[in-house]
Amino acid sequence: MCRQRSEAMPSACCEPFHTLLVDLTRPQDALLAAIHKDSRYEIRRAGKSDEVMAEHSHQPAELLEAFQAFYNAFARQKSLPRLDPASLERSCRAGHLVLSRIVREGEPILWHAYYCALGRARLLYSASLFRDLDSGQRNLIGRANRYLHWRDMLDFKAAGFHTYDLGGWSPPESGDAEKLRINQFKEEFGGQLAVEFNCVYPASLKGRIAYTAKRLLGR
Repeated sequence: MCRQRSEAMPSACCEPFHTLLVDLTRPQDALLAAIHKDSRYEIRRAGKSDEVMAEHSHQPAELLEAFQAFYNAFARQKSLPRLDPASLERSCRAGHLVLSRIVREGEPILWHAYYCALGRARLLYSASLFRDLDSGQRNLIGRANRYLHWRDMLDFKAAGFHTYDLGGWSPPESGDAEKLRINQFKEEFGGQLAVEFNCVYPASLKGRIAYTAKRLLGR
């Protein structure tokens, strides 16, 4: 399986994948100017007034357990699948996983997880606990999320990454209101829309049989 190839692979089953890419090689001022003005205000307010701290770990083995517990609690709230701990640990051991979080009053309130390779940081997960919060607390979480994205961009830029991948964008024809709301949020960060390809190809006789059967069955 190949994810987010720039071109479809011949003789493979490929599906288009849309995402938003931010060019981190631009100067910091240009990156900030490309962010929607309302989000720039939220970022500044979070950094100055909300008493939040952004933390980043490019070697996050010691944070995996805390991140997984937080994300799985978030997943229960949103009726999402739990994390696959084996996959996360493999990425961590291979040096491809980066975790970031916002801490307020000594407690994490928001986490981001990235798969990093070949100069690109690709958002895998974003999690916050938002149920049973009043409107002021929810607004604070929203500001903190924008602030963390901005601080993540700066962290990856300083580490020499050239691309910040916001981890997917849903075509409007999907008609999914929640996905379209997430699209709108991601678009605030000034990324350029890109169409890439997730491809599956057979690498053995058994794989070719399974691949052929899948195509014949239309699955």
